[in-house]
Amino acid sequence: MCAVLARDADIAIKLQMLIYPGVSAWQKSASHAELAEGYLLLSDTIQWFFEQYLRDENDRDDWRFAPLDAAAGQPDYGGVAPAWIAAAEFDPLYDEDIAYTEKLRTAGVAVTLARYESMIHEFFKMGGYVPEVAAAHADAVNALRKAFEG
Repeated sequence: MCAVLARDADIAIKLQMLIYPGVSAWQKSASHAELAEGYLLLSDTIQWFFEQYLRDENDRDDWRFAPLDAAAGQPDYGGVAPAWIAAAEFDPLYDEDIAYTEKLRTAGVAVTLARYESMIHEFFKMGGYVPEVAAAHADAVNALRKAFEG
């Protein structure tokens, strides 16, 4: 989690912009079970990505790989940059994005959760095909403008 490392190195970051982030090493949530097939991001694909990142199964326990799964206080997320998190309703990552939002809020981090109904993982890149994506792009731009105004 770059925001924790930046905080610890005394590097000021204005905003974490997290677009349907993968933040858990385990696919045990309801959204992972319900949306494992048929919604673009498949459970087998997620496992393939993990295999590209992980040296072995022990890496799943590293908070830098899976910040949602970090044990309480390991690390402390207090004082990290504010976050804007986009979550897609039909994304296997949806529940972990909601849980991560709450984890940050519990640590006192200012978080905006933008939920996009009827959207799938990768929708943010589909602006040329899905007219509703323009609203998500506008929301992201507004979050950046707000972060950099001061």
